[in-house]
Formats: sequence, C-alpha cells, structure tokens
Amino acid sequence: MTRWCPALVAVFVLCSGVARGEVLLAPGISSHMVVQRDAPILLRGSAQPAGAIAITQGGNKVSATAGPDGKWSASLPPCEAGPIADITIEGENRIVLTDLLGGDVWFAAGQSNMEFRLTRASGASEDITGAANGQIRLCKIGRQLSLEPKGDVESSWEKCTPETAAEFSAVAYYFARDLQSALGVPVGIISAAWGGTPGEAWAAPEITRDDPAYAPLYAEWENYRKNYPAIKKQYDADMATYDKKMVAPREPGAKAPAKPLSKPEPDKNYRYPGVLFNGMIHPLVGLPVKGFLWYQGESNKDRYGQYKQLLSSLIADWRRRWGQGDLPFLIVSLANFKALATEPSDSGRTRLREAQAQVAREVPGCMLTVTIDLGEAGDIHPRNKKDVGHRLSLSALQTVYGRRITGSSPRCRSVVFADGQAIVEFDETGTGLAAGPDSKKAQLDGFALAGADQRWHWAQAAIEGEGRQVVVKSAAVPDPVALRYAWADNPPAGLYNREGLPAVPFRTDDWPLGAAETGSAGE
Repeated sequence: MTRWCPALVAVFVLCSGVARGEVLLAPGISSHMVVQRDAPILLRGSAQPAGAIAITQGGNKVSATAGPDGKWSASLPPCEAGPIADITIEGENRIVLTDLLGGDVWFAAGQSNMEFRLTRASGASEDITGAANGQIRLCKIGRQLSLEPKGDVESSWEKCTPETAAEFSAVAYYFARDLQSALGVPVGIISAAWGGTPGEAWAAPEITRDDPAYAPLYAEWENYRKNYPAIKKQYDADMATYDKKMVAPREPGAKAPAKPLSKPEPDKNYRYPGVLFNGMIHPLVGLPVKGFLWYQGESNKDRYGQYKQLLSSLIADWRRRWGQGDLPFLIVSLANFKALATEPSDSGRTRLREAQAQVAREVPGCMLTVTIDLGEAGDIHPRNKKDVGHRLSLSALQTVYGRRITGSSPRCRSVVFADGQAIVEFDETGTGLAAGPDSKKAQLDGFALAGADQRWHWAQAAIEGEGRQVVVKSAAVPDPVALRYAWADNPPAGLYNREGLPAVPFRTDDWPLGAAETGSAGE
C-alpha cells in the first residue's frame, strides 16, 4: 500500500486542481528535499484568496497572505549544510515538511541523453546496488507540455536509494554522487528531461516568437497545424502497415520494420517552441539552486546556425527569471556518433558542438564538458554515463567551488601559421598535454590542415612547448591556412591533458558547411 506524506499529497492535489481552499505547496517543495544552503528558504504555493498562512521552523515564525489569485510565498532564514528542522505550514490545513537537508541543489535539463536512466547505463549494476545515500536527494519533474506558462507540475523529492536511483537520470545521478562525495555536504538534483526535444521547446516562447530567424520554423508549425488531418490520416495508415509487418513472418536475421515517427496533435507536440519551458521549467522558476546542467543539442543539429544565439538567450532568460545572478551553467558537448571518420569531414553535428563551445567560452559562468570520446558509433544514446557525470562534477568543483583541480578540457587559445606548419597554444592544459587519455599513446590523431584550395588532409601533430603547445604539419599542405581538430561526427581525437580530459574540438576557418572539400588521406 502506498503511503503519501502530507507535502506530496499537497503537490498532487495542486496538480489535480481540487480542494482549492486548502494550503497547497508549489512544485519542488516537499519532505525529503534539499534546500539551497546560504540562501533564504523559499516556500510558496496556493490557498484560498486572502487566506492566512503561518509558517514555523524551530524558533523562526513567518506569515503570508494569499493574493487574489490564491498564490502565496514566504521565506525563512538561510540554513547551513546538514539536517535542518521540520517546517510547519498552517492555514485551513496543516502540512509538516520533514527529513530536510541544507545543501546544494542542481537543476538538470535536456533531451534523451539527460533522461537516460541509470538502470540502462553501462556497468551500473554495482552502482545501483550501492546507491543508498541519505545525503543525496532526487527530484524528477513529470513530463508536461503547455502552450501557456503553468504553475504546477508533478514532482516529489525522494531519498537516494537503489530503487529511486535506478529510474533517475544516470548523468544527473553520477554528477550528484561524485559532487557529494567530494564536498561532503548534501546534494539535491532536480531532473527535467524529455527525449527528442529541441532547444527551443525548453526556451521561453518570447525568445523565438519575435525573432525573424525563427519565422521559417513557425511557418512550418502553422503548415503542420493546417495539414494535420491529412498528416494524421497518413500516419494511421503507416501504423496499420507497420502493425501488419510486425506480425508477418520474416526471414531469419531480417530487421524489424521501422516504426513510423509519431505525429502528435499540433497543440500536444513536445517539439513546439516554448511548450516544455511552460510546462516543466516555469513551475520551478525561482526555486533557489546552485546551478544548471544542460545536455541537449542533437535535435538542433540541422539548425546549428541558430543554436549559439538560442542557448545564450535561454541561459540569460533562465538566470533573469531565477533572480540569483549568473547561476553556473554546465553544458555537455555532443558525443561522437556514427562510423569513425577515415577522412576529414564536416557536418551539422560538428557545427552544433562548435556552437556549444562558443557559448561556454563567451557567456560568463558557463562551462563545457567534452564527451567526444564517450560515444558509440551505432547508438545515439551511449551507455557510458558515469564518465559524463564525473566530468561534470570535476568542472563544477574547479569552476564553481574553486577546488585546485583540473576539471576543464584543453582549449585552443591561438594558432599561428608559419614555415609550413601550424603552432597551436592551449589553455586548460592541467599538468600538460598528452596523446591519449592515459598519456601513453604514441600517435596524436585528429588534426587536419587545408591550404587556400580548401582541401583537407590529415596532418602530423606533436606536443611541444612544455606540454602546452601542439605543432601540426602535412607534406600534402605545404602552405596551410586553416586547421581543424576532432572535426567530424565521430572523429579520431587523440589530444588530452594528463588528467585524462579530451581537448575541445575546434577549427580556425570560417568556411560554410559544404564549402570545403576533402583531399587524400595524407599523413
């Protein structure tokens, strides 16, 4: 038999829209939660208009009055890390929040690789068995889309146990686990993720609605809306054909037929601009947090030219709405995917990675976690989430918490072309650059040079300058004018720092996609 704590009942009732006269709590507030240390404890919810609410915690007492819309808010004094006293909220009913911790709260958002459950991750069986940790609390936000900003969404805080961790975001769990271990303070992690979703669905609709760059996208959606009856009819026919093929006999070894892509109603499509911000982000806006984790981009690779501005605007907008300054924003760069590149190449995916790196470099308080070596050629959902979460935690420890560690990937600072070669200077080299994650690989793969003819050739590269510099040359390009590194869907990528973090892919040219050609394999 399921037992509900009072706070969870309140959240459920708030979402179901009944018993409006009772005091109800907003999403993200329940028993077992972590509240952000060193910040006022924010409490909010709904009640009967003009209803009085009394709040106590130990010797602290505050009050609130619901406005004409029934909304109320109040705050208690900041807390330090560790257990904190129960909080009692009283109006027409009484709610007691118990088992509370002060600590750091991180908000994780994105598409399928953020949503990817721990139970599916490689090597997770032992991690799940050992996941019980009362100092980690997990909060999963329910899937919800809306054309208008919502004030409620399904959510609840739970202790981290083998059962709760198994169904939680693997990346978010590993991040929280490693961060909590390093800091020795409670960590709360909120996960709001939905597979296959584009960045504009997570951005407030105002960001794209009046931007001429998105006019073609909105036109596509209007066309979809107009033609939906025919689209749905065709989809139903395709599904009927698919169902018949699934039950029909197949030759041994034959692949199963591809399932038709779903065609949701126009007002119920999770890819429409703003609908996930309205449904899953807006209800939690303002809840004190330490920062954000962002793992999204694959759904925008075909519109890579918009992504830098989109993500920059999303970050600025979320920060403004939260009102807590330049909250840290940790961005996971797209992993390698498809067959290993045998020749230098270019694609929307490489350009999307570039946009992510530009945002991390140019927007204050943003950091990039590189995963160019953690992907799988045949699976857009690589199962190694442990290293993704670990690298995110290293980035946070270095840049947010000021730990004296190497938590950032090597990043190109400058390139000079001279005497038939390229001399590359790097930042974030840690104790020095290395060929391979274990510093033992002889070949430094992944560099390509091009001359004025824009034909790319693999190049030889060597680490010099006391481990801070790479010199690149190719006999096939005697007078190079452009350099690229790890520039393909699944590139050879041999450059790391000695701490095992892969270098950020980069290019020096500004040639549009498709303009440059590939030369021979070269050296």
